[in-house]
Amino acid sequence: MSELPEQLRFQDMSRPYNAVMYSNKTNPVSSNQQTTRFEIPRQGILSSNALIQFSYTPNLGGLNDYGAFPPIVGARALINRAVLSSQSGRVIMDTRRFNKKSICETNFRSAEYSRWLAPYLELSNNYFDYTTPAEPAGAQGQIRMGGNPLAMDGTPSPSGLEFSNSIITRLGGTTGPAAAQSVRVSLQELFPLLYSVQIPVNIAEILYVDIYWEQDADDGDVMVTPTGTTRAGAGTINQADLNLLTDNLVYLDPAVMQSIEAAQLSGGAGGLSFPYEDTNVQEVSNPDGVADTVFNLDRMLGCNEYKLTSIKNVNLNGQAGDNNALLGKYYSSSQGSGALPAGGGLTRQAQYVLNEQNLYPTNDATNSINFNRLSEVYPHIDPCIPRSMYGLEGAVADSAVPTAVDQLFNGHNMRTLLSGNYNIMGVNLKDNSGQFFQNGNAPIRLVYQMVSNIAQGNFNAAALQFYFIAYLREFSLMPSGKFVVSDHA
Repeated sequence: MSELPEQLRFQDMSRPYNAVMYSNKTNPVSSNQQTTRFEIPRQGILSSNALIQFSYTPNLGGLNDYGAFPPIVGARALINRAVLSSQSGRVIMDTRRFNKKSICETNFRSAEYSRWLAPYLELSNNYFDYTTPAEPAGAQGQIRMGGNPLAMDGTPSPSGLEFSNSIITRLGGTTGPAAAQSVRVSLQELFPLLYSVQIPVNIAEILYVDIYWEQDADDGDVMVTPTGTTRAGAGTINQADLNLLTDNLVYLDPAVMQSIEAAQLSGGAGGLSFPYEDTNVQEVSNPDGVADTVFNLDRMLGCNEYKLTSIKNVNLNGQAGDNNALLGKYYSSSQGSGALPAGGGLTRQAQYVLNEQNLYPTNDATNSINFNRLSEVYPHIDPCIPRSMYGLEGAVADSAVPTAVDQLFNGHNMRTLLSGNYNIMGVNLKDNSGQFFQNGNAPIRLVYQMVSNIAQGNFNAAALQFYFIAYLREFSLMPSGKFVVSDHA
């Protein structure tokens, strides 16, 4: 195999080659309310900044009713799965549960990826605000969701007792934009390999992008609504506003493309090699029913002989993933399903067994915390998530004036709806030099525990968990133009 030429690596524009960029707006090859297929134009080199553009019209009962995309993930909630495949049937990347995966990526994007879209382009309304010393003692030092200090009817709320999402992010109703807004999701997010490489599509077989849309079957699947809004049924993905937006680089100096083709041929049977990071998704549904003050779970997560880079976990209440009135089905909870003992809360702990060794990250994450115990077990492994996770814990009086009044967001009580719902857990398995963790013949074993913080009383352990296990893969562009994919880089 031949090493990737520098022209195909992601690079800034401080020293660009002399090239022409052609922008293409491509209609789907086929599309309906379940799936959409795009064909990537075969022109030059596919730049890394390609976008999927679409719009969505909700189905609401009242003229003044409106909704919004879930504030953490925005329009990503509509994309359940994305597949990058070749004409010969090779699946280069199959990103399953993309909308759930975005829960544990959106807030940390600047630490992991080189670029991202501005929040208003995908209507996420996702930013956070620290409280100030002038606010109640219970609110100080906490992080709360940002928004406009407005009531739902647009009336200013100078006391900050009620917040509402921006008018421009609303879907439907008379207070939001009259027409369905086009939103955009980056192909870099759907297929993270594009953060590091650019594919020479002009010397390769045809590539397809398949989008599998999340079905709007229930509240929180795609959209969240204020109190009192009537939901009449599933919304509609507007077929007339579905496009793939790509930029294709064509170098003016023929020697540049000739050097890429020469590298492709010089690799022999292996062609050009593209190493990249992919994600394996494992779903675990906790048994329903009332547990005692401790709940334990033991599962195998697979991925034996994989070169691992990280494991991230999100936890939804209820076996099917319950709806949160403010966050929809896009959160990660530490509170458990159903009522908790008065004044109580839960501690979640995940222990991973890799190569017959136990990894004990300090992840009893009822508050913002970095996982530092892992470095004691494996000194060469850094703590997990690259910055403290966002969380709002306990009964917090979160008003902007010194009173014990709960802050509202879109008419919902932020204290109960945000508390413990940013509890993302994860482990970074790369060492200090960025090298992967080589797993052996045994699959990853998960030993999971939920513990009540209160000595008396039981809790409901029912939950739906998603484990996103990142590992190294590789695909090759053969001299014939065909793609070959391997699970092992």
